[in-house]
Amino acid sequence: MPTDHRGAHVGNGARRLPGLYSDSGMAMTEDQFRAMWTIYARCLNSSDLEVLRVDADRLHHAAQASAPGVETGRFSAPPPLRLSVDPAAMSAACAVHAGHMAMSQGHPSSARQLFRSVVSVYSASQYAYYAEQARAGLLRLESLTDSLAGLRLVSAP
Repeated sequence: MPTDHRGAHVGNGARRLPGLYSDSGMAMTEDQFRAMWTIYARCLNSSDLEVLRVDADRLHHAAQASAPGVETGRFSAPPPLRLSVDPAAMSAACAVHAGHMAMSQGHPSSARQLFRSVVSVYSASQYAYYAEQARAGLLRLESLTDSLAGLRLVSAP
């Protein structure tokens, strides 16, 4: 595949970004990246739980597809280029935000599911910040659940 002067793959009229890959293993186009960035920005600025769930899921799938070596098996090579924007970090940040929103809106099971997904999927050291945020969310949920259980016992006739 031909490349432009910056080393980005080009073909079919779309400039491809090195280091970002689509489902087919081809470099992600600028339009695909912009669409992913739009989802990420909407996620971080939204409080609509359904929008957050959908966006977190879409970013998770985009992150899996964009980075060979991330969640693809123990024999995979890491991506050939470290970008300043990491799709997996975008996905983790969105899921943590969605978990906090779910918790604040009284949906503890959704919050728990989102936080647990971050802890299990993004346990690699480069995502430690997000995993810690998710663990803190899980601890807060646990303490809230314990507090509510105590209140029920005290107020029971």
